[in-house]
Amino acid sequence: MNNGVINLSMYVADIMGTWPQTVKIFLKYRMICVGCQLSEFDTLKDVLLNYGYSPDKILAELNAALRDNTPSLER
Repeated sequence: MNNGVINLSMYVADIMGTWPQTVKIFLKYRMICVGCQLSEFDTLKDVLLNYGYSPDKILAELNAALRDNTPSLER
């Protein structure tokens, strides 16, 4: 899972757990994924479609956040 690139098929809980620096982006867009039990079952694509956000824009921001910090241990 920890290959240094986030993609739309990843589960939101895995993204936030592996790269905690991405939490601020979910909060920036007022997504309630942080703390939501469904984040373990929803892919990033599912969440972005539900919120009506552009996958390209959010995905670019999430991956940019990875360059700011190193990932935590693999899950």
